[in-house]
Amino acid sequence: MIRTVEPFEAFEEVGSGDKLVLLAFIRPTMDSADQVRLLEAASRKYADRVRCIMYTQRNLETGMRHYVVSGTPSYLLFHRGGEVDRLIGVSDEETLDSFLDGSLWVK
Repeated sequence: MIRTVEPFEAFEEVGSGDKLVLLAFIRPTMDSADQVRLLEAASRKYADRVRCIMYTQRNLETGMRHYVVSGTPSYLLFHRGGEVDRLIGVSDEETLDSFLDGSLWVK
């Protein structure tokens, strides 16, 4: 399950626990529902290794400035507070799986 987070919650989530954290920035557009479904599927598939969170729409711009994200959708992967990798742009299941699988060595 995807948890939507406010700025202070995102900071806490990114820095806590041993799981990787996938932080999504998704702006409401024609593609956004597909990207949210994709994130939900990844959340279920990788539940034992990755926590998936998404910035609330109300604070999306604040989060984007904080994490230096220039466009949406963007997916940032963290481990113990440090950024591991980024995936920028509209994605599909294969691309997101490859992105996550390629970073699971971190844990």
